[in-house]
Amino acid sequence: MSIDQFTAEPTTIQFGQSTTLRWRTQRADDVYLNWRGVAHQGEEVVAPIVTTSYLLHLAREGEAGETQQLTVVVEGDVPAPDTITRPPTVTLTPENIELLKRYPRPPRDNGRGLHFHLDLRDESIARNVARLKQINATWTLLYAQDELQAQRAGRACWEAGIMPVVRIGKDIDRFFDPVPFVEALQDAGVPPYVQIYNEPADSREWDKGRPDNYREVFAEKWARHAARVADAGATLGCKSWARANWMWRWIAVAAIHRPTSGSGPSLSSTIMASTTHRTTLTTNFRSRPIPASRSWKTRSRS
Repeated sequence: MSIDQFTAEPTTIQFGQSTTLRWRTQRADDVYLNWRGVAHQGEEVVAPIVTTSYLLHLAREGEAGETQQLTVVVEGDVPAPDTITRPPTVTLTPENIELLKRYPRPPRDNGRGLHFHLDLRDESIARNVARLKQINATWTLLYAQDELQAQRAGRACWEAGIMPVVRIGKDIDRFFDPVPFVEALQDAGVPPYVQIYNEPADSREWDKGRPDNYREVFAEKWARHAARVADAGATLGCKSWARANWMWRWIAVAAIHRPTSGSGPSLSSTIMASTTHRTTLTTNFRSRPIPASRSWKTRSRS
């Protein structure tokens, strides 16, 4: 397999401009652009707002992968944002503040977070942790293809005082086991936050194309994985869905019925049963404090 072409035209742009990435490959089973599956040859218009590196990776069963990187340089100053005049619309009550304190948080949490770079090689991890520290970020979202990537990057972030939220980098219609991601973070001493999937309406989230009944397919798969992640001791990180969405009802039911001791049904059985009882979901959609037993724990190494 080979990468015959991987270019950006132009390679240097001014802020607000775009460039075209073009690639052509041979004999690869899978082709990834910044770890997102793409055709064996094609082009894509991108408009980065800062200098950005793009990775083209080829994979073929039984062979070592091949990767090329190019960098698009962005020149010019980023314009200042418009003045914010809208007053706050949310008031934090003492009860809400107490609930927030029960979630794992980084030291000196200031609520500032940023997506981590997609390149999770050791030198890139070190470079991007340093950049996050420069802007005093205390949260970051890691897109990890496997649990070893999640562990290496997660440990580096956590040791720097930055809380990693690991998004599992798998297509919705591909099989994977989420529990090793949780265990890898626990073994590294990192409070495990794990996000399953991202935007089911986006066709790029599907390996074989988005099906017509994608909502049902997504929900069933999400529920199964979410139950296992929570039962393994992790906190679920969720993509922002509309409050009226039925997915929120499932999450609410799972939290309501989660046992605080060894008795009662597991989250796995509760959330899977919830997928077939939508009328119950509607009536049970209400807020409830998360039990103290939901706090994160490291995995036993015995």
